Amino acid sequence: MTHIRRVLATTVLALVLVGKAAAEQPPHLLPTRDVEIIYEVTLSSQPRIRERVRFLAAELLERVDGPHKSTTIFDRRSHEITILSLENRTFLKLNMPRQPQEPEPEATLKRGNESVVAGLHCVEWSWTEDLETRTVCLTEDGVLLRFLIDSKTVSEARSVSYRRQSVELFQVPPGYAPLLAPRGAPSLDRTQPDYRLASGRLLLPSQCVWPALFSHGRILDVAHESEAKAKKQSRTGFGICRVVIDAC
Repeated sequence: MTHIRRVLATTVLALVLVGKAAAEQPPHLLPTRDVEIIYEVTLSSQPRIRERVRFLAAELLERVDGPHKSTTIFDRRSHEITILSLENRTFLKLNMPRQPQEPEPEATLKRGNESVVAGLHCVEWSWTEDLETRTVCLTEDGVLLRFLIDSKTVSEARSVSYRRQSVELFQVPPGYAPLLAPRGAPSLDRTQPDYRLASGRLLLPSQCVWPALFSHGRILDVAHESEAKAKKQSRTGFGICRVVIDAC
């Protein structure tokens, strides 16, 4: 009997240690399998919108279809963003900045509460950045179900569908031309190294990418609540970024 009790005690202790170790494992920050998610996105002083987000997990590709026929493709291998203009069949490539729902590599993530969003279980992970507390609720396989800043919901999944994604969805469609010269951009100094224009690839300071993507369906500038704050944080100024937005 004593032997059985010792075996049971050892088994229980082992399960506790395994469970604790699993709980302390860092989360997957990107989906580990193909998935399609419909998000509802809310920002202060902005109308609520819906985005359709698809992941090709094996290739680290993400496609975001927002309102106004806007499409943005994120390639995390090449660290490149492709913005498609369906209206005039053009594309623009940009350097890819880190997104606000992605913590810095050195950030310390704190495990929080568990929740159910869009019918799926997720765990909250929080970190501090720019004096803000950012929280993501992630499924075990890396699907973002909710993103909060200072306890205010920025985006939340409304539906999640696991299905195979076609690689063609994450490529520039045939017949699209590179956008090489933004309209109305006389102030854009193309002689500077930060503004090289070639083969449809526009290289801009990373600060400019945040407001630019905001107008293409992908809400990336959640930390920029005003143009004044964007100007303060960007040496290039908000005006130049806006020129690129208008051109797309």
